[in-house]
Amino acid sequence: MKFLNAVSKIDKTQWDALVQSSEVASFFQTPECYDFYNELSFVEPFAYAITQNNELQAVAIGYIEENGFGIFKNFTKRAIIQGGILFKNNIENDVIQTFLNEIVKNINKKAIFLEIRNFNDFSKWKTDFEKAGFLYQKHFNIYIQTTDKEQVIRNFSPSKRRQLKIAQRNGSKIEQITKTDEIAEFYACLKTLYKRKIHTPLFPLKFFIILAQKNYGKIFTVKKSEKIIGGIVVVTLSDNAVYEWFVCGKDKKFHNNYPSIVATWAGIDFALQNAIPKFDFMGAGVPEKPYGVREFKSKFGGKQIEYGRFCYIFSPFKYKLGKFGIKILKILK
Repeated sequence: MKFLNAVSKIDKTQWDALVQSSEVASFFQTPECYDFYNELSFVEPFAYAITQNNELQAVAIGYIEENGFGIFKNFTKRAIIQGGILFKNNIENDVIQTFLNEIVKNINKKAIFLEIRNFNDFSKWKTDFEKAGFLYQKHFNIYIQTTDKEQVIRNFSPSKRRQLKIAQRNGSKIEQITKTDEIAEFYACLKTLYKRKIHTPLFPLKFFIILAQKNYGKIFTVKKSEKIIGGIVVVTLSDNAVYEWFVCGKDKKFHNNYPSIVATWAGIDFALQNAIPKFDFMGAGVPEKPYGVREFKSKFGGKQIEYGRFCYIFSPFKYKLGKFGIKILKILK
């Protein structure tokens, strides 16, 4: 076995082949996603891989970020692996153990904790993660099979079908945007949502400007009389899934245009039009807590699944203090 601690050491041809064949593939473990992270000055990307007999067995890419200000900044440094680690389907358990242990060694001292957000079923490897010191945290997700447009619409709740029709009658229009000024207008809407309701860190505007120029990234806006009143940001893994990364809408101000609903439909319809079989909502909260976003997403008729997350805590003291600090920041905001 050989652990590879830099993206330049990973064979690109084998990496692409693993993305195509793995049952747990996602956009977030592709070479393209790493290249995107690498263009962002406000995160520190990383890429690790492991080979056995010169054959690629697993890849893990992600980023390290910090949020807040002043003293809080020191307690918010975290490493994120979106989508889950990319594994070869018949990977051996000892290879997984070695890989996870090496990842932990390489990220230790760089972050307070490492969070792996699974968008596929990793349950058969759960024991391997736990042996390596990872905690399993329950977390819901919702996805829609987008192979039959009529069936997709039939699965919507009656209220969602009705609201979508009303929005269309009232002039809500969907439009993809790539221009900086329009992206800034959309970003202002998204930033307001995060400040008032989400209360979690939001990437800077540059993130969205860069993503909109990629062939795998799309920003669809909802417009009313040429004014942006909502939108959705999606990324795509061809022949696999469309992922809803961000969505927002000025629902109170334009309540008869239902911008959040139309924006969500824009992402789902994009998957249908391009014969991409799955629309992934990218998270629906934890089981124990009521979550309005989960209720909203469930009305689109998707399947609710619990793939969870794996978390490795490098500094328990800073982790607890950081969670407390984030609560304080939410109150201050």
